[in-house]
Amino acid sequence: ADPDRLIGKFVDHLEELAAASYETMQAQYRDVIDHLEYEVSVIDAYKVEKEETDDKVEKEALDLKIHKGKHWYTLQTRFDRWLQQLPVIGFNSGKFDINLIKEYFIPHLMRTCENPKSIKPIKRGQTFMAISTESFNLLDMSNYLAAGTSYENWIKAFQIEQTLSLIHI
Repeated sequence: ADPDRLIGKFVDHLEELAAASYETMQAQYRDVIDHLEYEVSVIDAYKVEKEETDDKVEKEALDLKIHKGKHWYTLQTRFDRWLQQLPVIGFNSGKFDINLIKEYFIPHLMRTCENPKSIKPIKRGQTFMAISTESFNLLDMSNYLAAGTSYENWIKAFQIEQTLSLIHI
């Protein structure tokens, strides 16, 4: 089998899952999204009001309100990015799975990603802790557990019946 073609199908599948997840998350967090949009619209209204006034004192007061409200833009952007990024959890994947496919995986992402600068591999030694793009974040769960935690014990701790998940590509 052609490894690059298989990686392409894998990435396409992750992108489809991420898009579906984004829709679900938008619905689930609609009240938060609406609140952020409202706060940003208030700041935008202050900007318009500032442009329309000739009163220097009023302009300074509006400048202060705009400055104090700038965090709403940042929060809205970061929250939307969080909603868009699907977490993909692996167990010990940074030592094995990702290293096995990295020869094809990273170059494929670089060729196909709209914003290649958004691809962020995080390594510790020869181990990948995570690889993130705008759409998904591959995480190796074993980096966030006590040393020596086995996959079997991790599954049991969360009372999960399914012990292995395969993506059919």
